[in-house]
Amino acid sequence: LVVSGERPHTESYKMRNRLCLLASIAAGAFAFNSGGELRVPARRIDTRLHESLQEETDDAQNLPSRRTFLFSAVAAVGLAGAETAMAQPEQKSKTRLGGMPNTIRSVGNVMDELQRDLMQEQWDLVAAYPAQLRSFVPVFTKFTDSAFPTDEPTDKGLRVALRYEVGRFFASVERLRQATLRKDLDDAYVAYSDMSLHFDRYMQVGGLYTYY
Repeated sequence: LVVSGERPHTESYKMRNRLCLLASIAAGAFAFNSGGELRVPARRIDTRLHESLQEETDDAQNLPSRRTFLFSAVAAVGLAGAETAMAQPEQKSKTRLGGMPNTIRSVGNVMDELQRDLMQEQWDLVAAYPAQLRSFVPVFTKFTDSAFPTDEPTDKGLRVALRYEVGRFFASVERLRQATLRKDLDDAYVAYSDMSLHFDRYMQVGGLYTYY
């Protein structure tokens, strides 16, 4: 509080500026160099805050507890920043993939409906599934290239594995189509089993399962 135009109480004034400093560090306005000294970018300097910081530095030797408090707060901010940096790749990945993961997961619902109709030998309904499933080809292709886009050996290996599973999945879809034309229930079951196997492998390699 200001009384008769006097400067606020020294301790309250310093504490307020210390809190402003910590808030500025959290916002990225300040940083520390390799020597542990505070570096203040010229374009973000606040004169009053800089003067207060200089005043704090002058009597730092006599205030070990305050210095400890400051560095503890900076360390906490640094940990929070590290967690944010780790979360950024995941956020970018989700942005890049859009709704493709959910679209691919919806193939599982189509497979459930196909199993039901196949077990009831509803051939007229089963005949429509191969074309419906083939409509997902562009989504599988786009997801494979977008989820693992780099030339790193890991991404290359995952793209190869995913493309193989997609190829085997749609080869089994074609086998189901031919079995449906013949109304060959045994062959249709084998085709469906292969489809389920390769779709499951694609989901696992692509990290598309939301639970295990």
